[in-house]
Amino acid sequence: MQDYRQIDRSTQPEAADVTRAAAIVKTLTRPDQLVASDLPIVPYLAGRREPGSLVDTSAVRFAGGSLKAIDVRDTPARVYVAGREFLRYPATISGLSLVDRIGGIKILVRR
Repeated sequence: MQDYRQIDRSTQPEAADVTRAAAIVKTLTRPDQLVASDLPIVPYLAGRREPGSLVDTSAVRFAGGSLKAIDVRDTPARVYVAGREFLRYPATISGLSLVDRIGGIKILVRR
């Protein structure tokens, strides 16, 4: 029964905020550009890649010190998607320009 519930949850569509954020990211980037995100589903749905060092932006990595705000800021991405941990650690997105806010998700760019 547990497995069935897990599978059933996986068949639900993505939240509208997530799909809208992905559409915005797709318009702001070329296919070869990296996107820094703490919501990895957004760049995935936009058909964009994330820098390898930011594939896991979990609270555990920040709390444990294996990921620091400077690591996020120094990544070779122009577009950032902040929906969770980047918002909890505002230094990760300081100095970036807000392009759009979709619900609790911020889309930012490096100018």
